[in-house]
Amino acid sequence: MTAGKHAAMRPREGGFQRGAVYRYLLIGGFPAREDEGDSAARGTSLSPSNPALGETVTLTITAEAAQGLQRISWLSSRPFEEGFAGAFECELEPDCTQSWDVVTMQAGQHDIVVTITDAAGQQSTGAPMQLLVQERRVSTTFCGDGVCASGESCPEDCVTCGDGVCAAGEACPEDCEIPVEDECTSNSDCGYKERCASGTCVSVECTTDSQCSGCRRCSGNSCVSCGSGPYGCYC
Repeated sequence: MTAGKHAAMRPREGGFQRGAVYRYLLIGGFPAREDEGDSAARGTSLSPSNPALGETVTLTITAEAAQGLQRISWLSSRPFEEGFAGAFECELEPDCTQSWDVVTMQAGQHDIVVTITDAAGQQSTGAPMQLLVQERRVSTTFCGDGVCASGESCPEDCVTCGDGVCAAGEACPEDCEIPVEDECTSNSDCGYKERCASGTCVSVECTTDSQCSGCRRCSGNSCVSCGSGPYGCYC
C-alpha cells in the first residue's frame, strides 16, 4: 500500500446529536463528523468515489487531537487487493494524515468505517463511508475514426513505429523513408565541375571541353584523349 499526504480541510457547521455538538468536514465530497465534546476531529476522502473493477482508489484520513493521537485506521466490508483494513501509527502527534492506495477487486457497495484512537486510548468511530465499485467499463472503438483508443489495433488509427509498415500518415523514420527536398533538378542548378544526379549535385572531372587540358575533350563528364596525327590534335 502506498502512502501520501493530504492536508486540506474545510469546516461546515452542523447540528446536535445525543446532546453533543458536531461539525461536518467536507473533503472530496464525503462528510466526516467532528464531535466538539471529544478530542479527535476527523476528515476522510475517497477518490474516485465510483471506480471500476481493477482501478486504484485513494483513501485519505486526517485527524487532530490536542492531547495527541495513537493511530488512525479503516475497515472495509469488502476486500481490496491489499486486504480489508489499514492502520497508521500517529506516534502521539496532535495532527495525523495518511493516505492508502487500494485496488478494487469486487463490484458493489463497500462500507468503509474509519476509527480514530487518541493518546488516552479513546476510540471514535464515524458512520460508514460508501464506495460503489462498478463492473469493468467497456469502451467501444471504431476503426477509421481517427482515435487510437487503449487496446485498439486499427492501423487506420494507431501507428506503431518500428513494425516495418509505413502506414498512411505515418512519419516514423524506422518504417518510412522521409522525403528530402531535391538539391537540383538540372545541371544548371549546380556549381563548377558539378552535375545533377538524382536531385543531388555531385562533383565531376568536367562539364565542358574547356575544362580539359592538352589534347583532350570532355566526354561523359570525364576528360578523354582526342588523339593526334601529322596535323596535330584531332579534337
